[in-house]
Order: sequence, then C-alpha cells, then structure tokens
Amino acid sequence: MPAQVAALIAQGACEAIWTTRCVICDAPGTVLCTRCRLNLPYVDRWLACPRCGAPHGRVQCVDCNTFSLAAVGRTGIPFERCVSAIEHRGRARALITAYKDGGERRLAALIASMMSDTMPKSWLSDGVITFVPADAAALRRRGFEHMALIAHALERETALPCRRMLEKLPVADQRGLTRHERFANMAGAVRAAPLRTGKPVPERVILVDDVYTTGATLFAACDALHAAGVRDIRCVTFARVP
Repeated sequence: MPAQVAALIAQGACEAIWTTRCVICDAPGTVLCTRCRLNLPYVDRWLACPRCGAPHGRVQCVDCNTFSLAAVGRTGIPFERCVSAIEHRGRARALITAYKDGGERRLAALIASMMSDTMPKSWLSDGVITFVPADAAALRRRGFEHMALIAHALERETALPCRRMLEKLPVADQRGLTRHERFANMAGAVRAAPLRTGKPVPERVILVDDVYTTGATLFAACDALHAAGVRDIRCVTFARVP
C-alpha cells in the first residue's frame, strides 16, 4: 500500500475518533471555522502606525514616538517597518494559545497565510525570511519550534527563502514585567546564529514573530541581525498588543 494512501486512511481513522474542532468556538469540522476567522480582530492598516504597526497609531503613535523610545533607552526603531495581522485580544488570544501552548500545529499554515496577506506586496520581491527562535526552556516545554513552522509555511506562501539566522539565550519570563523591564531583560538575549559555509549575510531580511507586545524581543532580534551585517529589516508579527 502506497505511503500516501496509508497516511490518508490513518488520518480518516483519527478524524472519526477525534473530530477536528475549531480552537475558538469548538464547532466541528475545521481547526478554525470560517465564522471565527472572519471575526478575528484584524488590524486596520489605515489606522495603524505606518512605521511600527501599532493598531491605532496612525495620527499619534504611543509606541514609537521619541519620548516612548527614550524611556527604554532607544533613539529610534531598529527596523524599516513592522506590520501585524490581528490585535492580541479576545478570540485572537485563544487562537495563539491553542497553537503555542496547546500544540495545535495545523494552525501554522493558517497563521502564515494571514501574515502573508498582511505583508506589503513590495516586500515579496526579494529578501530572506527568518524568525525569532524559542529559547531552550520554551522548546522543551512546547515540544516544537513554533515560529520555525510558521516561517517555513510563510516561505511556501511567498516563495522567499527561509533561513535560521538567530539564537535566543535564556531570559527571565517577560510576563508581569513593565515595558522598561522587558527591554532590559531582552538586551543581548538574541544573537546571530553561526553562518553556514558559503552562505553570505543577506542584505534584506523579513523577521517574523508571533506577538508584538512592547517590541523588546523584536528590537533585540533586529540588533543581532544588524550586528551580523543585515542592512534592511522588515518585521511581521501575527498579533499586536493594542
């Protein structure tokens, strides 16, 4: 029996026993039903900050203005632009939790598709996709590299190559920390991974991550990429804290 036929039979048997259900509303059929997908809190690009992507920062961004950046020891943002697909609230939280902590890996392709739809078309002309990796503790806890799955799915969506370019060192849990404490916690916590022989540093990189909370993790990752020689960094996250 061909391996593909055997896999389909096994999948059908599993589906008969454990019916696929929407991770948000529990309706049977798909891992994310059409109604829940349509009702996600998508970021309105006409209201979002054109630089850092804050959902309501078009007129006056509270995240990337001079004073907010100075409060965390920054004089500017380390990327050209950042965009996000959805706001991190309500139904979106349940979706992200189901993927990261619930191990629902089938969501990776769906998340990548929504991130691809969010990216400006001009970004798809060239560049390399890379991702913010999990540290060793998170990898052991979850059992898989959640952003690697999304990045490789995004590679298939965009036809841009995906490369692992970063390593994340152990840090204190970011939950419960203030914005200033998060930036201090992440300072130097991301470094460039060793380059493969014959692989030059790309000039342009699209950096992907799951949630943009304060920007501390993305900033640290961008610092590491710049130190490695990357000149142009564009960021895309699945969710953005409003």
